[in-house]
Amino acid sequence: MEEDYNPFTERTRSGHAMTTNLETFIHLVKSSLGTGILAMPKAFSYVGLAEGGVLVYAMGAFCLYSLHILINSLHLVCKSLRVPVLQYGEGVRGAVGMGPSWLHPLKAPSMYIVEFFLFTYQLGICCIYVAFAAKNLAMVIAPVSDDGAPEAGTEYMAWVALVLLVLTQIRTLKVLAPVSLAANLCMAVGQAIIWYYIFSDLPPVSSRPLAGPLTGLPHFMGIVLFAMESLGVIIALENNMATPAAFTGLCGILNSGMAVVITLYAVLGFFGFYQYGEHVRDVITLNLPEDRCACAAHGWSAICIPKRDHKSKGPDNRARDFAAFWLAEAAVGPVGPATERL
Repeated sequence: MEEDYNPFTERTRSGHAMTTNLETFIHLVKSSLGTGILAMPKAFSYVGLAEGGVLVYAMGAFCLYSLHILINSLHLVCKSLRVPVLQYGEGVRGAVGMGPSWLHPLKAPSMYIVEFFLFTYQLGICCIYVAFAAKNLAMVIAPVSDDGAPEAGTEYMAWVALVLLVLTQIRTLKVLAPVSLAANLCMAVGQAIIWYYIFSDLPPVSSRPLAGPLTGLPHFMGIVLFAMESLGVIIALENNMATPAAFTGLCGILNSGMAVVITLYAVLGFFGFYQYGEHVRDVITLNLPEDRCACAAHGWSAICIPKRDHKSKGPDNRARDFAAFWLAEAAVGPVGPATERL
């Protein structure tokens, strides 16, 4: 009977180190806190302080609900097929097979279509993140040219890519957990520097609009969805947990981690726009003064080198893909003026 099969208790863990709840929480926060958080003040500029604050939590709840649907759907397919673990493509193939008979010929193609889009999505993002990381390193250590831009060439990208290749050899999320924690700490330092400037000499709140025109909603929603979406990593985290039942639920890892992430997005977006108003830039670090303290934000950003996940056949390979995406994003943490020239 389908109801008698529990994927959580049937998962094979031989030779594979599973992550604890705390390690999974750390990975989740790191995978969801990317460079998109730096664009949140610009997002608020399209809709205003009050409207933006409400919409961030509303859209965060929508994204969280969608993730719960994804996880629960994969659990149902696992029970139906009586297998302990399914990846994205396998889950889609199983779901199509459970659907109407006229969809069955699409079982095999659906799997490859999903795999292709996930691969393309992660490849494109990782390429941009490597470029961002190289630019941030250049902001700190590269000589400056006559036009004020750092002299950064492909050698910086090559060094970042080399570090990336080393980290991708980490085959388990449990081993990667300390690195993810270090990236979170580096991100926290960079964010603290940004918040120091944001909370200095705040103007009267009456000088900022509380709501914006309807034409600003598409811009706001696009930025928020880009910033919050961590679709590629969710299944990898849940599949590698020692206690996967703790991932979902009212007070589960997913809800707790996303609550922290959404709140950080809302706070930085609100006060970033509150501080700089109509002068807020596309990336909040572009508003920071050119001093050593602001430069340190770029340094911490380049040190923390990223997270997330893509897809693969099993937990070990998935962890390796996760490491690749992880490396490519923490490296970007707070980005600065180099972003304009990227």
